[in-house]
Amino acid sequence: MGASSPKKQFSNQSKDIYKMTGSESPESFQQKKKRLNVSDFIDSNKDFVIDIKDQCNTKENCEFSVDLRSAGFHEEATTAPNSSSSQTETNSNKVELTDFEFLKVIGKGTFGKVVLAKCKIDNQFYAVKCVRKIEVIRNKSIESIKTEKSILLTLNHNFIIKLKYTFQSSEKLFMAFEYCNGGELFFHLQRRKKFPENLCRFYAAEVYHAIKYLHENNIIYRDLKPENIILDKEGHIRLIDFGLAKADVSEDNLTYAMCGTNEYLPPEVINGEKYAFNFDWWTFGNLIYEMVYGFPAFTSDLGTTDLFDKIVNTEPQYDNSVSPEVNQLIQLLLHKDVERRISPEQIPYHPWFKDIDFELVNQKKFAPPFRPSIISDTDYANIDPDFLNEDPISPKKSGKIPCYDNFDDFSYF
Repeated sequence: MGASSPKKQFSNQSKDIYKMTGSESPESFQQKKKRLNVSDFIDSNKDFVIDIKDQCNTKENCEFSVDLRSAGFHEEATTAPNSSSSQTETNSNKVELTDFEFLKVIGKGTFGKVVLAKCKIDNQFYAVKCVRKIEVIRNKSIESIKTEKSILLTLNHNFIIKLKYTFQSSEKLFMAFEYCNGGELFFHLQRRKKFPENLCRFYAAEVYHAIKYLHENNIIYRDLKPENIILDKEGHIRLIDFGLAKADVSEDNLTYAMCGTNEYLPPEVINGEKYAFNFDWWTFGNLIYEMVYGFPAFTSDLGTTDLFDKIVNTEPQYDNSVSPEVNQLIQLLLHKDVERRISPEQIPYHPWFKDIDFELVNQKKFAPPFRPSIISDTDYANIDPDFLNEDPISPKKSGKIPCYDNFDDFSYF
């Protein structure tokens, strides 16, 4: 699909893509607190759902999904690849909800919270994702969340968050991850407005290795954005939130599922075309743009229909406030025609990365240009204060709690 492709028409006006007040121009983009998933658009735009679903029904092996926040359609369950480099061996100690002391809410999502907790068994701190079973069932996402767990358990990479335990209570699912308290990349981007290019280069190089590793294991991530990247105490990145990840993907096994964050969606996905790893490299270009400019490459204050039209039919705005080299790289990553985008193998050799040794980066031997200020494991200076004001989860049960039997194979110790 070239840049001059005919406009894709969308029916109905959907609700705004951002939950924020006031203007949604690039200048005020840093004010936003939450970026909505494409499912928020689909919920209010059923004609578009029918349009894409009808297209998929005419194609072999087609699927339609909007991740854990689906609008009623269900993506085929996928099996995470068997990996010889999987995470640490299964822990012999069985953990339960009462084995954790829940301290502070450090994140919040559609189905629940992420809470800093201390495990009484090993005396270690974990970031525990707490998901309400009723919401998973209501959104027909049981297999999706099991797939997220199975994918995470196959992964072992310096720049991907490590899943340590999964367990459950009668009403919630829990996923305990390694705790990195350097803060979300988005949190630091809000504070700085935009990053200097040397810092952008470093983050981009670490993200590159994480995405490349996923693709080598036939996994697409599909939700790369500053909110899904956190920093450890040394300043290295971790990819988090694999709710949209899909395994068993290759150039010979494409997918049609429309999912992701609205302003990061590739034009081919909006147009209902099949895709594989090109999804993640488009979002990689968007990430670099947002880091150097301080706002996404595509925004709209008129709603999702206008936003999608811009992604499909217009180019991002570039100026001389950043180097010509980074502008050129972004243009190569965000070309409307998939076949004319820069190949992943060429990215490390682009002039913008001339000062980066990608091999040293991959080994975590390249010193981070920025190290978060952290005093202790319970230092919350890099956590959004809005999260900290939430009540942490309590292990105590009160009243009659429904029991769900759909998650027998979820727990991992």
